[in-house]
Amino acid sequence: MSSGRTFFAKNRRSSGKPKGTSPEVILRKMCIFCEKRGKSYPVPALLILANRAGFLWLSKLFARCALKTSETKPPFGDPDDYELVDHIGHPEINSIHSDELPLRLGVLTAKNRRAVFKRYSIRAHKPFKGDLIRQYQRQIAEVRPQWRQELAFDRQCAKDQEKGKRRWKKVFDQLRRKQMREVNQPERSRSGKPPLIRRLFFGIAELEVCSGFRRPQYLGCRKPFPDGSFFGAIYVFARTRREAARRFRDDLEAAGYKVTNISDVAPHRSNRPAPTHIQPEDVLRACDSQEVLYDGFRRWG
Repeated sequence: MSSGRTFFAKNRRSSGKPKGTSPEVILRKMCIFCEKRGKSYPVPALLILANRAGFLWLSKLFARCALKTSETKPPFGDPDDYELVDHIGHPEINSIHSDELPLRLGVLTAKNRRAVFKRYSIRAHKPFKGDLIRQYQRQIAEVRPQWRQELAFDRQCAKDQEKGKRRWKKVFDQLRRKQMREVNQPERSRSGKPPLIRRLFFGIAELEVCSGFRRPQYLGCRKPFPDGSFFGAIYVFARTRREAARRFRDDLEAAGYKVTNISDVAPHRSNRPAPTHIQPEDVLRACDSQEVLYDGFRRWG
């Protein structure tokens, strides 16, 4: 943590200097000294350093947040429709010189005020005031129970993942045995060669959400997806990559979606992550019915 009374040498070279006029924003935690009743005490502060392009980028970011309303908020997520600004998703933030301090920009309106205050416990917890040590001690005391819950949740997720891996391993073993039976008893085609075996293919569907077409809707969500681009994972049993891509597009168009692109079509092997909202029993059923499986959003139709 830097102090407000610390000065840096001007001739020091920066290894993270951007090229040309690229936006550069540096976020640092520091402390400044306030005075109360003749006594000085440190309080935490946020230091934002940016060049001209960096401040213009920040202004556009804040302007985009200012255009958000309760009508434009997605039907899922937090009530403030926040944007998380950090060096991982925003290269404008200098990751070499910035502290690990993400910015969370939330929208507060008259309609979502009560929900936002409840989400962040603004009325239940008083603002952090006083010297730096007291603020951090109180913040650590409040965060510690939540931290324990997060660690317990992580442990439970790890157990569920291991359990899911064992379930999916059994499914892939059954599919492999079925494929071996097809290999041992192949049906000859007109050319005399055995036909290709159907495998489980994975793909990413990019849909354009607009009027006149079906709107995607996440499972467990009451409202459909707003206007824009929607990306969803889909699965199907096919013999070739071309056949899988064609079946993906045909099934989505038959369901009423406007398909923009089908990408990342490849066989889904056992070493890849398992589908999130698809059960192993659904995959075994699709192997016989040859239906297309939608991961996390409704098919309709």
